[in-house]
Amino acid sequence: MQDRIISRDKEIKLITDLIRQRENIVVFGQEGVGKTLIIQEVINNFGADRIFYFSQSRTLKEALLSFGFRGIGKQKEFKRLNVLALKKRFYGILAQKPDCIIFDHLGRVGYRYNSFLEYLIEKDIPVIVVCRSLRVEDIGNLLLPQFIFKRVEIVSFDKHDAATLINYFIDEFALRIVDEKKFKNDIFTISRGNPKVIKELCLLAKDTCYGKDAGCDVKLMDLDRRIGRLNQGNEVSHFA
Repeated sequence: MQDRIISRDKEIKLITDLIRQRENIVVFGQEGVGKTLIIQEVINNFGADRIFYFSQSRTLKEALLSFGFRGIGKQKEFKRLNVLALKKRFYGILAQKPDCIIFDHLGRVGYRYNSFLEYLIEKDIPVIVVCRSLRVEDIGNLLLPQFIFKRVEIVSFDKHDAATLINYFIDEFALRIVDEKKFKNDIFTISRGNPKVIKELCLLAKDTCYGKDAGCDVKLMDLDRRIGRLNQGNEVSHFA
């Protein structure tokens, strides 16, 4: 199922307008607030051929590999290249003059990464970076030229917008909720309006094992959700 954008028109319009004004933008917000979904909607509005999108940008090499070079050559051939060779390939297609270049899931920016971003900005190509926060431990050296970026913070939903999203998932997942008002209040309280957590809890609500006194034990659902995420993290670490 492809996630649907709910109650994010204001953020989408703001980012779209800033791109049209050829501004550099840093989009930030905690995990799960929907930054990537918003960015994908912005790309759809412009047209994918007019925006260069780096889907994974934790390191400069990862960013360049995730770009895919618009089908030029085979991906496995690029994996054998070093960062310098990858940059040269990328510079070769900059003549297409995209409306902007987006670096999603940005990691800590080191010296080489920062120089690469500054080069693009000097070429008058607007740059968007998407990250979790503006703390130095999350964004690294990008703090140095941060004054050239317009800041757009993506925050969790308020109670009204959270209820709209929960209503969507109740219909999408065909949930049978006895007391919808209590269910929505419990989901909002536990999720604190985080869209990703709201979705995860609503998915769990499909399982009848969480029924309680003709209601739904949202606290138990959240406990199981947290345990599941911890186990998933341990599996990733074990096999890394």
